[in-house]
Amino acid sequence: MPINVWGADDQNPLSLNSDANAQLNPAVADNGGVEFAVGWISGNTVTVSFFDEQGHVNPALPSVVASDGVGTNLSDLQIAAGGSGMGYGVAWSETSGATSHLVLRYYNGVTGGLLGNEIAISSHAGANQHDLSVAGYGRDNAQGRPIIDGFDAVWVEGAGAAHTLGSVYLQRFAVPLDAARDPSAPPAAAGV
Repeated sequence: MPINVWGADDQNPLSLNSDANAQLNPAVADNGGVEFAVGWISGNTVTVSFFDEQGHVNPALPSVVASDGVGTNLSDLQIAAGGSGMGYGVAWSETSGATSHLVLRYYNGVTGGLLGNEIAISSHAGANQHDLSVAGYGRDNAQGRPIIDGFDAVWVEGAGAAHTLGSVYLQRFAVPLDAARDPSAPPAAAGV
């Protein structure tokens, strides 16, 4: 019998969702062994659900629809646990008009809900943005206390059609934490 540090003996894959609709681009992020987030695209909806280390639904973190329903052709779903472990960045590509652009939402793991609205990852309106990847980062103050729950986003952007040649861009996003280490505002571009 294999050794299992999670305490469950079942080695079979875990079925997380059996919705009859098409489910595409699943993504997962683990916050270090306490819980993990799983997201997927179904139609023009991004859904994110949260599970404990045993794979059970986490009742403290309800599932959410992260997308606002305005964009179409959703793809490139990415999820990253923030570097301080307070929440999750959920990002994807969507089409609005004739171009694809990238958006980011923040799931506040302290309150169990979305913080703020969709925000544009790139400030370059009208350019096609695609091939997104995100990673978490954190920042501590001089005393070693977390002050930012952050995300790095990297993508390709150009004037051509979606998924054609372009330049690679990077942007950092920061979610400031208050004195209690709770997220206090939606993510904002933080430069490099």
